[in-house]
Amino acid sequence: MSVVYAKQFVQDYPPPGKILLGSIVGSHIYGFQLKKNYIDLRGIHITPIERLIGVNPPSGTYTCERIYQNNHLNFVSRDIGKIIHGLIKGNFSYLECIMSPAQIFDTDYVKEVRLLASKSYSKLYTKHYWNFFYIQQGKAKETRSMQHTLYAFRAALSAIHFMKYQEFISDLGFLSTTYQLLKIQDFMISRKKGIEIISGESDLKERDQIFSSLCSMFKTAEENSSLPSLPPDLSVFNDYLLNIRKVLSVAR
Repeated sequence: MSVVYAKQFVQDYPPPGKILLGSIVGSHIYGFQLKKNYIDLRGIHITPIERLIGVNPPSGTYTCERIYQNNHLNFVSRDIGKIIHGLIKGNFSYLECIMSPAQIFDTDYVKEVRLLASKSYSKLYTKHYWNFFYIQQGKAKETRSMQHTLYAFRAALSAIHFMKYQEFISDLGFLSTTYQLLKIQDFMISRKKGIEIISGESDLKERDQIFSSLCSMFKTAEENSSLPSLPPDLSVFNDYLLNIRKVLSVAR
């Protein structure tokens, strides 16, 4: 899906308030998407101050899911305050939205929010990643699902890379090459061909060997990681949130 197409959808169905950032996420940036997949869009907006402090404030999450030009799009945008709280707690889904290579808007806000997100880097993210890996691995083993298998591979390698280099990378093709797990690309090719279930016993054995390797790699990366246990300075998030609400409120 092109960024231009995604931008048009968000402009046609915008969240309340000013959009700070929008991006394509999910399998489209992992490298194993199918044309029939849902197209996942995520965004960050700033709720108008009069709505925020009124007697019936919004939840902070805006959702729009619909068929748009023969595609099924799922757009979820969250208020910047909600995003910041999530970043502090290590919510990797919020980080993915911010660091996605498929950004819809080219604005200074993207740079600002990315810089802010980098100040939240801690081992809390890797815990969230690993919980997701564990869940996807369990579903993969239970159902032989190709999708759950690839999601587990991607989550584990993203976590390992994040711990080693404090850098968010979502492309499973790049990650599998970087960490010399090239057999993962055979599974990616199968997924692109439309194969949903891993049926061959040799493929299942290969999958489980990769799972085992990822567990060992994760443990080593965790032991050697220089990431702090928690974000080191929470004041920067409070200052940014207060300032951007003030600036945009005055600008209106």
